[in-house]
Amino acid sequence: MMESTEQVTGARVGELMRPDPAMVSYEGTLDDALEAMIEKGRSSVLVMDEGRLAGLIDDTDIGRLVVKGVDLKKALVRDFVT
Repeated sequence: MMESTEQVTGARVGELMRPDPAMVSYEGTLDDALEAMIEKGRSSVLVMDEGRLAGLIDDTDIGRLVVKGVDLKKALVRDFVT
């Protein structure tokens, strides 16, 4: 673990990010978020609000909501973004 920490120290965010991240609107549905993750082959999605990063949602978040019975087609990203 220490080795990877040393590799990251001093790195810029742009050097660590994958190109072409999955993104979804703050006003979108959780289904939109899941579709963006699948389309981009990512396990998380950046939530954008008027061009600014508002947070993110990952596949674990969505899995927990599915288990709770949340309707992904109706639930809004803004209500679950972290």
